[in-house]
Parts: sequence; C-alpha cells; structure tokens
Amino acid sequence: MTETFHPITPRYIQLGIAVKITDAFTHQLPLSEPVLFLNGKPVKSYGNNQTGYWATPEAEYGQWELVVKARYYFPSPPLTIDLKPNDKAALRRFRVQLEPRPNYPYPRGTMIRGLVTGIYDKKTKNQDPKQGPLPGVLVEASYESTGNPIQTFTDNEGRYDGRYALYLNDHRERVEVTLSFSKEGHVTRTQTVKTRYMETTFHNIFLP
Repeated sequence: MTETFHPITPRYIQLGIAVKITDAFTHQLPLSEPVLFLNGKPVKSYGNNQTGYWATPEAEYGQWELVVKARYYFPSPPLTIDLKPNDKAALRRFRVQLEPRPNYPYPRGTMIRGLVTGIYDKKTKNQDPKQGPLPGVLVEASYESTGNPIQTFTDNEGRYDGRYALYLNDHRERVEVTLSFSKEGHVTRTQTVKTRYMETTFHNIFLP
C-alpha cells in the first residue's frame, strides 16, 4: 500500500526539478516515499500521487547530481542535471525507475533467492584473504520465455548483504534458468537452476 504524499504546490517552485518516479517491478508508484538527493544531500520535495512526480524547489543554477532513494529499492543511478539561467522551463522534468532490493515485498510467485560470497580483501603478509558476503554482484537470469535476461545486484546492507532476489514472470510448472554472476576482480560464474511454479528456489554461490 502506497503512502500518502504532500501534493506539489506550484507557488513554491521557481526553478526546480521534477522527477517521475516509478517502481521497476509494478511500473506504478513506489511502495515507500522517495527522497531526492542533490549532490549527496537530501532535499525537501513535494509528491503527487496522481502524476507520480516529485518536485523540489531548492535547486539553483549550476550542475547537480540527482539520486533517488526509497525503502525496498536500490538507489537510482546518478543523473547529472545542468540548470542554466537561459532555461525556458521553470521546472525541469526527468524520469527515474527504482529497482527492487532483496527485501522488496514481492507477491507470491516463482522466485530465486540466494547469497553470493567471495574474497573481498587481498591477501597481505602473514594474513589470509578475507571472505564473506559479496555486494554489487551483477546477477542475470535467462530462460526460455525471457527474451532479454532479467537482472539484479546483490545488496550491501545489513542482513541482506550479499543477497539477491529474482522474480520470474513465468507460469510453467518447471523452468530451467541459467544464472550468471559477475563482478570486476572476480571470476564470472554461470550455473543452471531448476525452479518450480509458485515456489522459491535458493541458490548460493562463491565467486573466487
């Protein structure tokens, strides 16, 4: 259930940024209230449930890096915005899609979840290399009806550190899925997993 947001109030906006924010899984409003960050700092924003836009009046002329964060989602990739005095529009509009994290409350369905571990600290003199959960691993899943692979990343926060979750939009009783795990500095590994309809399959892996 979405939260109630403050409506956009045009009188507050002189020169600002408006961002249409959607959930990449549902293509609807995000499940929690987004926070806009400009150059690394959170800014006050005004949301509208009908349009799906969040706007901030706090941006001045210059170059800004926009990131959107919200509970259940990975931070959006940084978006560079140039606000110039000769801009004709008082409100610059952009679109951002938020990708679900492993703690996203997916509906019941066919899923693959797992933990990726690896060596995250090089061996030093008189010390063994450190091993543990590996965040930031690109996880791609390919199966017969996907077309393009679906993908996600392993998380880097709390008890979800190194974990991933994939929701398969497939209604067949059994699906054979090819999983690919890759991260710079580690060996890319590919494995096949067999899933059952409406069940969660767990698959852990170690990346050397």
